[in-house]
Amino acid sequence: TAWGSDKVDAAFDSASDVWFEVTNPDDQAALVPVFQQYGLSPDRPLSSWLTPDEQATLAIAAPAAGLTAQQIDPFRPWFAALMIATGPLTAAGYDPKLGVEMNLRTRALAAGKTIHGFETIDQQIGGLARMSDDGQKTYLRHYLKTYGTAAADLDRVVAGWIANDPAAMAQYAHENGRAISEETHQIFMASRNADWADQIETLLAGSGTSFIAVGLGHLAGDDTVQDLLAARGISVIRQ
Repeated sequence: TAWGSDKVDAAFDSASDVWFEVTNPDDQAALVPVFQQYGLSPDRPLSSWLTPDEQATLAIAAPAAGLTAQQIDPFRPWFAALMIATGPLTAAGYDPKLGVEMNLRTRALAAGKTIHGFETIDQQIGGLARMSDDGQKTYLRHYLKTYGTAAADLDRVVAGWIANDPAAMAQYAHENGRAISEETHQIFMASRNADWADQIETLLAGSGTSFIAVGLGHLAGDDTVQDLLAARGISVIRQ
């Protein structure tokens, strides 16, 4: 999907520093031990969290993430939900390695720009793992119900993104956040956005020019980064 523009290129070229959610989202050497630490619970198998009907649904849903029910059983519910939610997207051809962030990161490295992350991989994944037991079950049950439409739902929001339709993007952010539970919204979006807004406020008080690229869920819907910046008295202009 084409996404660049002259305005984006000019803003990127003018910046000496580039900020992402994490410095390298494809750092497998960092991701694997973090997921092992926060995402696995072999002493409390996933099946023990679920009703018999939900276990049957899980057995059908797990292959969409490239896993069997037995392979996913040691996963904590939040991690299983994440795999079930994203597996169909990969199968539909959505490749994170071809995303905007990775493209910009490659360009930043080639241009000798300094790359920063608003959080570390450990902070990002560890934060998600703070979800309560009830919150994890609610999160997992949501994706057991919706994984079959995950690719179509993302197709819809991509179409909205291309059409410059903020309402479509806000609806998608809501469906995958606050509509699941208030805890989901707070952990995945609101608390992180507040932290990033603090960091951006500090950046703006300094010197130089920074370019920031984060996921659309942080920029659409409730408690967006730009809304939190505006609440701090910082002017945010959409161009």
